[in-house]
This record gives sequence, structure tokens and C-alpha cells, in this order.
Amino acid sequence: MEIAKHAITLLISRGLVLLSILIMTPVITRIYDPTVYEEWVIWFSLSMVCMPLVTLGYESAIILENRINSSSVCKLCAMIGVIITSIIVSIFLYVGIFEKDNKFWCLSFGVFIYTSVLNNIFYNWVSTFENYKLYAALQALTPIMTSLFHILFGIYTDSSKNLVMGTVLGQVFTTIIIIIVINKINALKIKKSIQIKRLYILGKKHFRYPFFMTPYNLIGTLRERLIYFFIGGQNAGIGSLYSLSYRLLNIPNTVVAASIRPLVFQQFQKYGVSKFEKIVVSLNSIKVNLISPIWAWLLFNSEQLCVNFLGDKWKGAGEIFIYVSIATFPHMFSNYLDRVFDVKGKQKIAFFMELATFILVSAGLAINWMYKSSGIYIVFTQMIIMGLIYIFYHILIYKIANFDLKKLIKLYLKLFVKIILFTLLWSLFSSFNLSFIFSLFALILVLIISIILHSNQLKAFYCDLNS
Repeated sequence: MEIAKHAITLLISRGLVLLSILIMTPVITRIYDPTVYEEWVIWFSLSMVCMPLVTLGYESAIILENRINSSSVCKLCAMIGVIITSIIVSIFLYVGIFEKDNKFWCLSFGVFIYTSVLNNIFYNWVSTFENYKLYAALQALTPIMTSLFHILFGIYTDSSKNLVMGTVLGQVFTTIIIIIVINKINALKIKKSIQIKRLYILGKKHFRYPFFMTPYNLIGTLRERLIYFFIGGQNAGIGSLYSLSYRLLNIPNTVVAASIRPLVFQQFQKYGVSKFEKIVVSLNSIKVNLISPIWAWLLFNSEQLCVNFLGDKWKGAGEIFIYVSIATFPHMFSNYLDRVFDVKGKQKIAFFMELATFILVSAGLAINWMYKSSGIYIVFTQMIIMGLIYIFYHILIYKIANFDLKKLIKLYLKLFVKIILFTLLWSLFSSFNLSFIFSLFALILVLIISIILHSNQLKAFYCDLNS
């Protein structure tokens, strides 16, 4: 009963965040031009690439310790973060990595990555105590406050610096709130002196994280972010179109990963992975019933969706929307299961898997760059590669978890058949030249019917969670 209760709490919280983002995104896209947005995307991508280095991956070890030691690991992460962030920012200032206003970009970069890491440390700590209401409330702050600051600064002027300032202030505001909450309950004992010997022992105990998980996270981030440095600056703001398409289509992934992932990791750690096979299979089957009609619908309505939702400035995002879905939808089946590598002590396998996929993605980008391919073609090839990688990644997780691979094959066959059927259905609808609103209403109706038809499956899934 507790697992189901926690899962519902987290999903409702992330669902409300999703709703707020969907409300504020059309406002932001009507304020900021795609070329301005693209400058922010490059800065943000560089920040994301550097972020795995800041704590050397030790924040992932927080949940593995008891209450006293988990607090010490938090302090270890914070101390390492100060040192590494200072080194990175100093190097960037010295090299002059940004062409204009290097000092502004570098300092805002430093504040952003350190506060982001601090927030992630606190999120991991809160999940160790199964305080999922607090976890959900704190995680909701960052995206909501960041979007509000983007709108507030955009009213003044639509420069990329305002997007950067909104992003930084969103993180800083969240960090301040988290520190106040943590200090109030005094669970981390922030004021207590730091015991260097204990930090050293814990750092040595979890040496696998800086040696395997840090390179793993760094390579994984590079694999996702490298494309921005290849397509950034191309005509029509391809980088910004891709970024926004990827962000919006990954909202379901983000909701599931941010809400279910820490709960899954905690339960895997407590009860073992094998006991959750039935729940994982049921959850993915439910996802197939929801993903297949949406995916097929996007094939015929993505451009209208982008223009109506994002504004006329973002014409052309519809084609990229379809390409991005090739990777994001398969990712939904395994994005909450990656901590299986941690639970099973298979960090080395995870690292070499990420390394292999990074080499594949880099090779694809390099070949496209050599042949001077268009930005849209680069996105298309990247998504094909990533989609295949996510499917293989899913198979590997099932293998390590000792789940039945036949059920996984059945899952993908079911997805394939349903996509074909719904594609034929939407093709029939489109032949009547129906309005976008009517088509959207038809999609909602199909989803409601699908939920009703599979209500027994949903009830069974809920019962499995309770058991």
C-alpha cells in the first residue's frame, strides 16, 4: 500500500508541474525568438555536460547509506562541488570560452551548475527517508520558478542573457528554499562540524562512483548534448527547434523519471529487483496503450500542434517533433530502470555501455559534419541511432535484472502493431480534412476509450503495487 501511495503522490506532483510548464511554455515561446533561444541552449548544454564532474558521482551513493552516513555523503558532495566548480569556472575565464561577455556567461554558468548539484544532493537525501511528499514539493519548485523568471525577464527584453538569468535564479531560489526547509527540520545537521575522517572513509567506500559512474554520467550527457554543438548556429534556429521539441516530448519521460525513479531505486534496494518484474511488465504494457495512439497522431498533426501551441515563430518544429519521437518514446520503457546497474553492482557494464553508445552517436555526428549535412538530417540520424540504443539498453536491463526477455519482445511487437493500426486510423481522419481542434478532440477521445477498455489492467497494476 505504501509503494502505491508514494507513487501516486509523486505522479500527481509531477503532473501538476507538467501542467504549469504546458501553460507557461506558449508564453515563453511567444516572447523569445528561436535564434535567442538557441544561444541559451548552447550555454545550457555546456552546463549539463560539466555537471556530472562536479560531485564525481558521489550523490548517487547517498541513498545507499544510513541516516548519519547519508548526511556525511551530502557534505562530501557539497565540498567536492565547490572545488571542482571553482576549477571549471577559472579555466573557462582564463581560456575565454565565450566570445562575448565571457565573465557574465562563465559566472552565471558556475552559479547554475553548483546550485543544480546542491539541489540534486538534497533530492537524493530526502528520498533516503522515504519522505516523498517533501521530495515532490521541492522538485516542483525548479521548473516552475525557472519558467516564471523567464517570463518576468522576457517582459523587459528578449535577450539570451535574460533566459540565462531566469535559469540561474530559478535554481538559486529553489536552493534557498531547500536549505531553509532542511535547516528547519535539522535532519542534515548543517551546523554540525564536518568529520574529515568519516568523509574520507565514505569516499573510499564508494570509489566506484568517481571511477565508473562519473564517466558514465559524463558520457551519457555528452551523448545527448553533443548534437547541439553541431547544429547550433544553423539557419532557421535548428538548435532551438530541436531543443524545444526534445524538451516537450520528453515531459512524460521527465515526469516518470523524476517521480518513479527514486522510488523504484529505493524499493529495488530494499526488496531486490526480481520481485518487481510483474509490476515493470504491467507498467510498460500500460504505456504502450497510451503511447501508440499519440505517436501515430503526431505523424499527421505535429506541425499544426507546434504552430498553435508555440506560435508562428516556431514553424518547422513539427518535422523535428516527429524525428525526436523516434527516440523519446522507446526511452519511456526503460528511463526509470537505469538504477538496476547500481543495485546489481554493475556500474562497470553501465560505463562501457554508455561509452559504446557515445562512440556510435559521435561517429554519426562526425560523418554528417564531414558531408555538411543539414541540421534536420543530423537530427533525424541522431534520433534513429538513439532509438535503437534505447531498445538495446532496455534488453540489457532485462538481462541484468533476470526478467523474461520474451515478455519484452512481446511488448515491442504489441507497440509496433498498435502504431500501424492507429496510423491507419489517423490517416482515415486526415482524408476528411478535419480541423486541428477536432483532430485533437479525437485523440483525447481515443485515449479515454483506451483507458476504459484497459481498466482491468490498471486495477491489476494497482493491486500488484499494493502487494
